Amino acid sequence: MASKIPELLEKIKKVANNSEEHFETPEEFSFGAGQVIYFLLSKSKAGERTHALLEPFIQKVKAEQLQNSIAQTINTYKHEISFGQGRFERLSAEVLGFDMDENLKKYQRFLLAGYFATPIIYKKENQNDKGEVSND
Repeated sequence: MASKIPELLEKIKKVANNSEEHFETPEEFSFGAGQVIYFLLSKSKAGERTHALLEPFIQKVKAEQLQNSIAQTINTYKHEISFGQGRFERLSAEVLGFDMDENLKKYQRFLLAGYFATPIIYKKENQNDKGEVSND
């Protein structure tokens, strides 16, 4: 079975770079949430940051609970996030606005995959996975 990571990264790139693109599946939502969580936790000034910071997110079973935790974390680190972070803002809007009733535990692996995958938020719109910028 092939990895879904390249497909999910491509979808997240589209959503992050185009306000007309939206999440369509719980997998995309969960992966995107992982990307947003990574960005937010990277703003922490804690002396020794560990992946234990994930705990408030991975224990959630409903999308609304996860979205509330993300919203609280945005509130915590808002002073560290500049305006004009377009990809962060678009992904956050999609994650916070996605409606889903399924149990999140079923999709936790996608949330963690998004968290550990290459952070799309930091990439330029036309930058490839090797950090090179194309003129396409």
